[in-house]
Amino acid sequence: MFSPGSSDPSGSEKNITVEFKREGVDIIKHVVNETRKWSEMDLLVCWNLGGQSDNDNSIDASKEWGGDEITFRQPTSQEDRLYAGVTHIAQLVSKGDVPLHTIELSSLIAKFNEEGPEDNNDE
Repeated sequence: MFSPGSSDPSGSEKNITVEFKREGVDIIKHVVNETRKWSEMDLLVCWNLGGQSDNDNSIDASKEWGGDEITFRQPTSQEDRLYAGVTHIAQLVSKGDVPLHTIELSSLIAKFNEEGPEDNNDE
């Protein structure tokens, strides 16, 4: 079931670091080359995930680079949906269970288009 994330404003004053990429899997290049630190990013926003999918293991996208691998999966808990609009959780093999919350804009827009405009019963 698709849920765009928490709309609870209680954490809205926290400063976060957002990284933007056309393809989400490309963030691995920057982490391996040490131009970005995995632990310093809070949110990844991308147009699409890119990479390869593995439907047998519920991995929506993955990419290997420089001896490391990044994977993207669907959020499975409310904790995974820390930020509104989160569509995936990225994990880097070398960083263990440290997640990177991800918003894939193309899937978010597609989902909103499928659902259509909200019903307006005020008329």
